[in-house]
Amino acid sequence: MKTKVIIFLSLLLLLFPCTLFAANYNNNDYSKLQTFLNSPSAIDGETNGQALNDLYNADDTSTWTGVTWDADNPQRVTSIEWDNKHLAGNLDLSGFTALTNCDISKNKIDSVNLAGTDNLVDFNAYLNNLSQIDLSGNTKLQFLYLSCNNFASLDLSGLSVLRYFECVENKLTQLDISDCVALTNLYFYNNDLTTLDLSNNDNLIIISGSNNNLTGSLDISDKPNLLYCFVSDNKFTSIKTAGNAFKYLDTRNNNLSIIQTDIFSSGQTFTANGQGYIDFVFADNEGDPKAVYLYAFGHSDMVFKNWTINGSEVSKSPVYFINKDNPPTEN
Repeated sequence: MKTKVIIFLSLLLLLFPCTLFAANYNNNDYSKLQTFLNSPSAIDGETNGQALNDLYNADDTSTWTGVTWDADNPQRVTSIEWDNKHLAGNLDLSGFTALTNCDISKNKIDSVNLAGTDNLVDFNAYLNNLSQIDLSGNTKLQFLYLSCNNFASLDLSGLSVLRYFECVENKLTQLDISDCVALTNLYFYNNDLTTLDLSNNDNLIIISGSNNNLTGSLDISDKPNLLYCFVSDNKFTSIKTAGNAFKYLDTRNNNLSIIQTDIFSSGQTFTANGQGYIDFVFADNEGDPKAVYLYAFGHSDMVFKNWTINGSEVSKSPVYFINKDNPPTEN
């Protein structure tokens, strides 16, 4: 009898290998990943599965390199690590309710469907061919990397726990981060933004937004945690930074007539005159973050005037060092 059972099971495996092998896997996750892996990759003559693994077998999940399954029955996909694998096409991850981490960076993927990925925390699609993405259901996202794609717009509404966001080198003309109240790291340089509202983003530590078309006044005086601000190559006319103990503030190549910043507890305001720009390098002095070098650079047709405190000149030199132990006094 035992011999007959073994023979019967062997015949089943030969006749229905995929059905039996997939029995312990969630059908949604299994079938959608298999479809993508069987699709053409960015390498001529190879499928995505073959680009991932020379030994790829569509019916053997152990050859699906970079895919992690949980121990439930049926098993669900919890993580996808496919960075720089020459993948291409359309990736449908809809209904992957157990997925928490997904890295598809540095590929040639044209679209990603994230509908129903409610537990996604970390999503990295850096350097692909994406032009749109729906994140409306991803309210648990904390880390989001969308740089070097083709986005003209992004909807980040509802992403209240998002902490780290990159959208560098896209085609963005506007960016609404008003719902991203937990945001600490924001990178959006090399886009085409004209306005920026940071009024709801009090937890910011880093702002990197150089090379846009931002105009008007930038007020970051109410950002107590802000240490690094890079906004060079824009069209700002004034910047207010009072209250920030910066490590680095880069405002080169703007249309600035004034930058105001409080350096000491007494609240002196430093003003840059002229239409040039100022590059603040806030350097620690034996562990003191409030020791600061001020470098003032003018446009080629401009002449630097002076540094003033409350209207009184303190230096004619473009390079000015403020010593905490002997700070300028107010008049």
